[in-house]
Amino acid sequence: MRYVYFQRSFKKWRACCYMVNVSVRNKANAYCFIYFTKKGKTMKLAEALLERADAQKRYPQTLERVKRVVKVQSGDAPAESPETLMRELEGLANRITEMVRRINRTNCITAFYANQTLADALALRDILLQKRNAFAGFAEAVTTTQDRYSRSEIKFEAVINVAETQKPADAFAKQYRECDLKVQARNWTTELVA
Repeated sequence: MRYVYFQRSFKKWRACCYMVNVSVRNKANAYCFIYFTKKGKTMKLAEALLERADAQKRYPQTLERVKRVVKVQSGDAPAESPETLMRELEGLANRITEMVRRINRTNCITAFYANQTLADALALRDILLQKRNAFAGFAEAVTTTQDRYSRSEIKFEAVINVAETQKPADAFAKQYRECDLKVQARNWTTELVA
């Protein structure tokens, strides 16, 4: 799957279009997602997160492209200019750094709950996921059967109740989903700080 990003500037609006599965000859199969933002208007936190994720995906892809063209067989020309790709790589690194700084600043100053910031909510969400994975892992480890081929082999027995272990995992999963939903909603209503 190939992602192509287009930007067009109009009088007062900037249109951004992500096209997926674009082929050069057949553009009928292209799927296009367009959103408009007013020029000069600040970006929403969710948009910044999407842009950061896009740049983080493109960085290793561009790095691989650079590695493919820095060395060619004697007498051949590289398919792409290594200098151009290196400049693009540097631009992506700078963009990622800028987005991460702005996102982190925004998370630290955005009120989320009574006396919590968005950064606090993200930390809570992460620990809820870790707790859920831990308890689900315990339940899975207990339910894994072990084949014995003879009576002389060691027999293992469960020392915890699977049902009782699964209950906290389900509770943590529910808390995680609720917290994540609130974080995602806040991301679309929060302006990214400069």
